[in-house]
Amino acid sequence: MTEKITFEEFEKKLKYADWRYDMSDDSRAYREGKRQCEFLRNLAIAMGGKWQEAYDAAQSKAWSGISFRS
Repeated sequence: MTEKITFEEFEKKLKYADWRYDMSDDSRAYREGKRQCEFLRNLAIAMGGKWQEAYDAAQSKAWSGISFRS
């Protein structure tokens, strides 16, 4: 991992991440969203502690309230 960011920058990236990339019909949006979320997940794992907690909270928030029923 070559990119180094502060925790504050990490939190901002979490806020604007495309958590629902896998619902995209656009393959470019899918690939970019997947790359972005994998980067954030890997960074959270590597840094641990509050980074992992922030990642888990952001991911949960992004998916809360979503119903997959038709």
